[in-house]
Amino acid sequence: MNDDILNEILDKARTATPQGTRDAALQLRKEAYRMLKEAQEMDQLRPFPVVHQGQLGAHAFIVWAQERPSTSDVTLILQSHVKEVTEEDVTVHPCLAQDEVASIAFHTRLPDWLCDRSTAEREWR
Repeated sequence: MNDDILNEILDKARTATPQGTRDAALQLRKEAYRMLKEAQEMDQLRPFPVVHQGQLGAHAFIVWAQERPSTSDVTLILQSHVKEVTEEDVTVHPCLAQDEVASIAFHTRLPDWLCDRSTAEREWR
């Protein structure tokens, strides 16, 4: 990909959401984060990303569980909805952090990251 095309894509991403809107949305995400933490204290459920690679492409979703679910357990659940699922089609990833789920972790918000590269560089160090 040449630099002109890349810069055009980055410029569109940077200007897609005005700063004031990003700030208001971040406040809502912080409230969601607070609520997720409160819910976790009650039920001890944590978010585990799951990817199912099937004939129609890849599908990702989150399974909430106290411990990382086994691939075979997730496969059994999927088989009740999608008949031709095998364990080889399913990947259960390690638990996500609550700030990643609520998108308050800086690296989860692409427009903010692109708009403020100096902050992004500090966050990634």
